[in-house]
Amino acid sequence: MAELPKSYLGAQIIEPGKPIKVNEIQVPELHQGEVLIRVEAAPIDQLDIVSAGPENYLHKQYPFVLGAEGSGVIVAKHESVLNLEIGQKVSFLTLSQFGAYGQYSVAHISLVLPLPENLSFEQGASAIGNPVTVMLMLEEAKELKAKAVINTAAASSLGRQFLRYFQNNGIEVINIIRRKEQENTLKQDGAKYILNSSDPNFSKDLEQLIAQLNVSLFFDAIGGEITGKIFKLLPSGSATFIYGMLSGTNFEVDAKEVLLRGKIIKNFSLLTTKHAFNPFSHKEALSKLYELLETQLQTHYHKQYTLDQINEALEDQKQNGSIGKVLIRPNK
Repeated sequence: MAELPKSYLGAQIIEPGKPIKVNEIQVPELHQGEVLIRVEAAPIDQLDIVSAGPENYLHKQYPFVLGAEGSGVIVAKHESVLNLEIGQKVSFLTLSQFGAYGQYSVAHISLVLPLPENLSFEQGASAIGNPVTVMLMLEEAKELKAKAVINTAAASSLGRQFLRYFQNNGIEVINIIRRKEQENTLKQDGAKYILNSSDPNFSKDLEQLIAQLNVSLFFDAIGGEITGKIFKLLPSGSATFIYGMLSGTNFEVDAKEVLLRGKIIKNFSLLTTKHAFNPFSHKEALSKLYELLETQLQTHYHKQYTLDQINEALEDQKQNGSIGKVLIRPNK
């Protein structure tokens, strides 16, 4: 293994909402449970777009290197790390100041997965955020004995994986979209039920489908008015899980829907869910994840960028997110 440099290039957010700058960063000292990864590929996720804006949802200190997940090779580790080796190929999530849009990144071993040789760095770059979330969503649906579910932002990368995986496991999905052109994308993935929230008959059509399919579970990535509207249409005893806020706005919930009709509403995150069938703690789940990354939980990338093109890449992802993800290659 080559000697580590004293510094490297990383795409930093200096001030809230300002353009990102690629700066020279000192290689950090590693703490308990941390590894240093030479980053080969890192996707732009919705969390990254939000984090690059004026709101600092991750409560990180400025300046920090953007980038929530990626893939690469471990080049150094804290002495406390025993289950991972230097030179090992991995996928990772990072909550540190030293994110994935840098030539190197720091991650805690609780959010690092070994990446087998048959999977590329491109496949490994998005192996955790969406795929593991979708796997755990299905575990939640099974636990609640759901026969059919609703999902918003259905044409997103996660939405398409959600559709393929749930339908393949016998659970019907009502896919909520916002633009007509997104229909064909979902039909290619085998979608049976697609509703456009901008259609004048949206509420009436959704209410009929909820009754027809016996929907009892709603996963929401949008927030705002649409979330409150769907929540109200759900039957008594149903559950709503919030896993995103793409609209950036809050939604109203009628207290009677909770108190008198027994509806449940709570957050959903792979960082907080406690399901046993989790690739981070269950060998069979990890093997299944590796297999699914090439099929139902595959991620499509429509363009790759180098680190110095980070602002252009972010704008591309904002404009063309439904086409596929954008990938950053920090060491190219």
